[in-house]
Amino acid sequence: MPNRACKPVASSSDKNSGFSTLLDFVHVVGNILWTAISSAFCALFLTKPKKCLKGDIVLVTGAASGLGKELALKFSDEKAVLVLWDIDEVWFLILEQCFSNCQYL
Repeated sequence: MPNRACKPVASSSDKNSGFSTLLDFVHVVGNILWTAISSAFCALFLTKPKKCLKGDIVLVTGAASGLGKELALKFSDEKAVLVLWDIDEVWFLILEQCFSNCQYL
């Protein structure tokens, strides 16, 4: 067998290594641009319209404070029929002042 010298596959002295790096850079930038453009297209044209919650019954647990309170206020803005539930009666009585149309069961 002849004795062959091993040569590295990619070395900095190759003339084509700069072109390969530039080609990789262009490929990455192209992928980023394609992702941004396709995401913007989907967001503008392919999203479903927001569902109208007017008259829908929504049960919110933990409605006296925190996330439950914020959800109750948002659903109230959407004119949904709210069923609010919480164990903290003091905060719950304060919350009911935020709503103009309260009914009790």
